[in-house]
Parts: sequence; C-alpha cells; structure tokens
Amino acid sequence: MAVNSDESSNLEDIEGAFRSLSLRSAEDPNALAVLAQASRSNEAVREQLADPKILRILVDTVECSVNDAVDTAELALRCIGNACIDNNAAREQVCKLGFSWAKLCLPVVDAVDGAYDSTLAVLTAKVLYNICSDYEAAQQQCFEEHIHHSLIRLCSSRAVVDGSEKSLFIELLFWICSHMQPDRDTLPTNVLPELVALPNLHKGTLDPEDFAFLVETCLLFLREPAVKRDLVAHKLVKDVWQMLQMNEETVIMLHDNEDDRRLLAPLTTAIIWILSDLAASTEFAATYPVGDQWLQNVVVVTIYAADVTHEDFQSTIRLVDAACQIMGNRLWAVSEPVDTDSEHQIGGLFRPLLAILTTSQDVELLHSAAGLLIQLARLYAEVRESVGADPESQSIIQKLCNHGMPQLKQDGIALLKVLGKNSPGNQEKLANLAREILESSAEATDSAMIEA
Repeated sequence: MAVNSDESSNLEDIEGAFRSLSLRSAEDPNALAVLAQASRSNEAVREQLADPKILRILVDTVECSVNDAVDTAELALRCIGNACIDNNAAREQVCKLGFSWAKLCLPVVDAVDGAYDSTLAVLTAKVLYNICSDYEAAQQQCFEEHIHHSLIRLCSSRAVVDGSEKSLFIELLFWICSHMQPDRDTLPTNVLPELVALPNLHKGTLDPEDFAFLVETCLLFLREPAVKRDLVAHKLVKDVWQMLQMNEETVIMLHDNEDDRRLLAPLTTAIIWILSDLAASTEFAATYPVGDQWLQNVVVVTIYAADVTHEDFQSTIRLVDAACQIMGNRLWAVSEPVDTDSEHQIGGLFRPLLAILTTSQDVELLHSAAGLLIQLARLYAEVRESVGADPESQSIIQKLCNHGMPQLKQDGIALLKVLGKNSPGNQEKLANLAREILESSAEATDSAMIEA
C-alpha cells in the first residue's frame, strides 16, 4: 500500500521518538508527546512501547520527573497506560518493575495557589486501571504495595467525588482490595476514616453496581477484628451506621428493580452483623457509655420512631432491627441500671418494642426487639412491672415460644424468666402461662425423641 507524505512524516516522527527514548533522551518531552499521541490508536506503537527496555525507561522517567517536570511525567504515564491495554506481557513487566512510581504520583498535592491539583493522581489511577483490568497479578501486587491506601484518599478527593469517572476508580479500588487476606491485612488508622466515609461522600451519585462495589470494599476491611477495634476506638461506628442507612435507602428506591435489590440486600445484612459485633465488644462498652449522644440521638430515636402501623414502616425495618441489636448488645454489658439523664428514655423503649413484638412477623426484627426487651427488663424493675402489666405481654410470650424458629422460642422463655425475676406480681400473673409453655416444651421434646 502506498504511504502518503503525511503518514511517512508520522512514521519518521515515531521512529525518531523511539530512537530518542532508547538513548534515554526522555528529558526532552517531544519524543514522549509523539509516542503518547500515536499509541492512543496505533497498536503497533503500543507493542513497541511494551518492550521491557522501553517500559523501564518510561517508569524511570515518571519517577525522575514527578517533582520538577510534571508534564513529562504525565506523558510517560500515558505511554505506560497505552502499552498495557490488553497486553499481559506489558503488565507483567510493569509488575516486575514495581509500583513505586504510582505511589509517587497518586497523592493529591497542594498547588501554588493553595488549591489542590489532582491531575497527575487521576491520570495515574487510569493507568493502573489499564494495568489491573482482568489481570489479577497486578491487582495483588498493588495491594501488597499498599496502592489502595492512596486510592482511598484519591476517591475521597473533590476531583473524584465531583468527577464523571468515579466508577472507574471505585472499580479499581475494589479489584485491588479484593486481594486482602483475612486475619492478616488491616488499614492504617489515618486511612480507615476516609474509607468508611466514602459511601456517604458519593451518596446519590453512583449506580447500584458501583455503590455495591464501594460498600463491599468497605466490608472487606470492616469484617476484620483489628479494624473493628479501630472503628470503636476512633468512634467511627456512626459512619458504619450511615453506610447502612444509605444502603437501605438505595434498596428502597429500587423497588421496581429486583436484580439490583438482590445485589444490595445482602450488604444490609452484612452491615447489621458488623454493627451488632461492634456493640457486643468490650471496647464498645468502654468507649460508648449508655448515655452517649450518638446512641441516644440516633439509635434510641430510631427505635422510638418505629411505627409498625405506618405504611412506610417496611422502609425502616432493617434500621430498627440494627438499632435494637446495638442497644441490646450495649446493655448486655451493663450489670445494673446506669444513673444518667437518659435513663428514663432508655427505660421507656419497652413501649415501641411491645408494639413491634405484637405486630411484626419479621423474624430478624422479632429476635432483635425481644433481645433488647430482655435486657431492659433485666436492668429495670419498672420495665419488668410495666411489661408484666401490659395486656399484650402474655400473647407476645406465646407468639415467641410457639414460633418455628428455635431462637425466638429461646427469646420467649428468656423473656418469661426475666419478667418473673424479683417480681411476685409477675410470677403470679404469668404462672399459668409458664406452666403451659413448660408442658408444651416437654411434649415437643418427647415427640422429637419418638421421631428419632
């Protein structure tokens, strides 16, 4: 095929640029500019850039230029990124060279005027995306070199939060963090707050799949015991609660999209488990007193606001479930009533709990509400007497004890026992019910033995 003069000129420029690069004349950005532009659409140029010697020169150029010749560093980065498009050999070579260059380029730096310049960091993340896409060896090495620490900070920056390419960076972060090893990997305490704040920062700006990527990235770390201790120590439990709120809000909004609901609903369950574990820890009891403002203003208020008769109750049911678990686990660590300004408010929780236990058929919520009511009745004599006097109390106990779920049966028996503790009046009121339940339990045991 004949080559016109323009094409011939371009080929000469490209060949000259490669000669210049091979001679390590990369301090002249003209050669890099030619190759960065040509490699966008020319596969042959990308193949040449993937040569191990050329890649080493490009990586060295980035590292040498990042502080005093940013434009040159950007051009070298573009060459690296284009060389790694669908090229595992190039990706392997970059892995051999390591990712110290990425660490140098990812921080969002102060500009001269006091603003923040994220241009180099954003470009570096795009290059990493090309390297890591469908290439797990690079993802794993990025994790081992702690590239995700800088990516978390980048995803917290206004450049990403307000930008149009956040999906790319969130996906990259998920790929890399998916290579963490349970019981081994954790996060520095200065990075953890930025991670758990990410879902709130990106609230309402992500599609369901990207939001799921972001929440699951958080959960990868939040499941770790060491991270849980740090969450409590730095009072970041409120951020996990916000994550639950946002996930549930997203699930509710997707009422017509069953596929996306199925994607997010398990994340709600996982977050509730984490919140429950946090609240059951000795560290939580030491850090969050019963009268803590967050517990009172968010957790307790959520339970008081639970209106099982309202048509919108289903939209908050998992939040109420989580609130009951948090408060129930926190009170479990209390051996006697706490003399605080909020004691009356805490004791009064039995009223919405009775309404929930009377009306709801949701197994998880019934278990959580019963658990909290048991703790309240254990601690407060006034609660024991008030619940015992409530006309619905016996039907609630029967509902629990006759339920098919063993956990709820145990809750019913535990509630019956605690209501009778040091309360002759309740013992008398509940005597017949206790007898019926014991007889029913014995019959069920005999039946099970016969079937065996």
